[in-house]
Amino acid sequence: MIHDDVIEKILDNLKKFDINIADLEADFITENNIDSITFIEIIINLEEEFSILIPEEYLLIERMNTVSKIAEVIKKELISANSEFKEIS
Repeated sequence: MIHDDVIEKILDNLKKFDINIADLEADFITENNIDSITFIEIIINLEEEFSILIPEEYLLIERMNTVSKIAEVIKKELISANSEFKEIS
């Protein structure tokens, strides 16, 4: 269930940049000629949407060039944030 919600929110965020995705495994960065500034804007929007910080090691276009790759990073960060919250509580 979380996977579908994450994918849906990613797709909604990409639509804000006029990016429509047909294949979750496709390199949407290259297909849409997205420059590095737009890539960072997308990442910032996703961080705000999910209330997470994406680690620096993922801030390379080749590590986040498909919806599937982005979803995996976001899910990992959501799980990590949830674990940290439980430890604090």
